Amino acid sequence: MTTFSIHENDYRRYGLDDSRCGAHRPTGNIKLHIEPSHWQILTETRKWKFDVPSLVRKLDDCFLLDLFSKGNLASSLRLLIPLDSLSDIEISTLENLSEKRCPPNVPGDFYGINSDCWCIEACAPLEIAPQLIGYQREPEGCYFSRQPENEFEVEQAIEAVLASMGQLRYVGRNATVLKRIRAETRNMTLNFCQDDVCDCPTE
Repeated sequence: MTTFSIHENDYRRYGLDDSRCGAHRPTGNIKLHIEPSHWQILTETRKWKFDVPSLVRKLDDCFLLDLFSKGNLASSLRLLIPLDSLSDIEISTLENLSEKRCPPNVPGDFYGINSDCWCIEACAPLEIAPQLIGYQREPEGCYFSRQPENEFEVEQAIEAVLASMGQLRYVGRNATVLKRIRAETRNMTLNFCQDDVCDCPTE
């Protein structure tokens, strides 16, 4: 059983304070119990039970988990877990579940992820930036075959990220790019598979 404390400001640091994603974001003292067949999350007022997380992402100093019951978004849960509250075995378990860069991605700030949330709308980046974006069938998804080299291509990369339904991400720390992506993301109608698509926490 892992015990840790999370506050609303922790979610804000990563741009996860927008309730439109439809998921509960527990705060306060939290207990996490990992079983082979299910996960239990307990707060002072509520208890959740899920299958293994649908999406896991490793951020700077924590893991971000998205959990939801099939066909029941009302019980969806989004949870930050500080790295320093986890044992080496728990960190290894979460790293094995975490989304990874698709192997074809070239090194750089823009990248595509392996994810079970792929949908036909996520093909839009291929039309927006065909000279930057590639496509693979196994696992299905888009990736960056080339990093942008000038301002025009950076703008294309940003538009591709915004149109990708969360399949393309930005890991860089350029303040202008971060501000542009986050401002546009907040103006979009988000679903559970997409929230902030930047890995860098907000200042």
